[in-house]
Amino acid sequence: MLNSEELKLIKSCFLFSGISDEELNCFLESGDCFISSFLKGESISSFEQGKKRLGIILSGKASANCTDHSKSSIKTFCAGELFGAASVFSKADSESFSKMKAISSCRVFFITKNGVERLVCLDSKRALEYIHFLSDRVAFLNRRISTFTAKETISRVAKYLLDNCDRNSVCKNINFSALAKNLDIGRASLYRVKNELIELKAITVDKKDIIILDRDALKNII
Repeated sequence: MLNSEELKLIKSCFLFSGISDEELNCFLESGDCFISSFLKGESISSFEQGKKRLGIILSGKASANCTDHSKSSIKTFCAGELFGAASVFSKADSESFSKMKAISSCRVFFITKNGVERLVCLDSKRALEYIHFLSDRVAFLNRRISTFTAKETISRVAKYLLDNCDRNSVCKNINFSALAKNLDIGRASLYRVKNELIELKAITVDKKDIIILDRDALKNII
């Protein structure tokens, strides 16, 4: 059962733009939506038993985290924000590359795939808003992926330097082209990382030798 504040949140979502109170009540009673509550730390899934759904945070906060070993946080969601819009129509038979987790106790309004299709197909304006939303989300994720890639690159370089330096913390006669190929990164990325590590005073360069100045700084990067 939605309270008055939660109803306002739902009606402010583009999926319900222009919907009348009668149409909204009809939709809420259709079986294409339901509410779930989650405790802090619990997983919030938009995919369960082969059924996909879209979620709107009604109260509390949740975070989307990468499903890989890094567990990096992608985005924090607050009341009124929507998640799972892309995975609803994905052909993949599993969860997306990110997983939602409750940062605090929260309530989520879920809409089934059938419910989303009903809302979108009944109004071309909503369909366009859905496309705009997905386009913005793709752009956001591309920016986040670039950030994660940069972190992974500097981590690879830091690990290589620590693993291949001599007892004096010197990596001698470094061939940057060969190193870039060995680490599977671009030369331009490698030079950017080198300059970042120099700015951090973690390393210095003497011709073809790389001298580690701060081993702890490199360890913290990995």
